[in-house]
Amino acid sequence: MSLFEKMQNNEIRLAMKKDIVEKKTKGLQEEIIRCRELLKLYEKIPAGAFGAAMIRGELLVAEEALKNGNAIGITRSYRKLKECE
Repeated sequence: MSLFEKMQNNEIRLAMKKDIVEKKTKGLQEEIIRCRELLKLYEKIPAGAFGAAMIRGELLVAEEALKNGNAIGITRSYRKLKECE
């Protein structure tokens, strides 16, 4: 494989990674919105304090990951927020 082909492959990989990060970022933003609405429901339930605290904590971590552009944190937070019910 020539140096030119290697450079092209690297550029393709970088573009794919960028696309994946953008999709995960968008997905996390959607989950943050969903979990904020879910948090409102938990706050209305008298016995929902523990669940509300857990969601609040995950939202803080997720927002920090987005703010810092932390790809691993974004992926982790997306999975954690997806589990919130």
